[in-house]
Amino acid sequence: MNVNQLKSRILVLKSIDIALLLCVIATAAYTALYSDNKEIMMIACLIGLFLVNTLGGYTSQKVALMKNQIEKLEL
Repeated sequence: MNVNQLKSRILVLKSIDIALLLCVIATAAYTALYSDNKEIMMIACLIGLFLVNTLGGYTSQKVALMKNQIEKLEL
């Protein structure tokens, strides 16, 4: 894999992580303002935050490995 492919994969991983976080934030805002059953929706938001945290840890590890590979390829 070359440097540009690694950089594009890093961009994709980070953008997926940010998109999921924005979805959870939007769901929480909708829940706080308009939901009739707020308790169930807030539990769903907490589960969503847990999933975003888990995925974020995974993507952080992958990004660190890819950055290390980029440094090796640039030398």
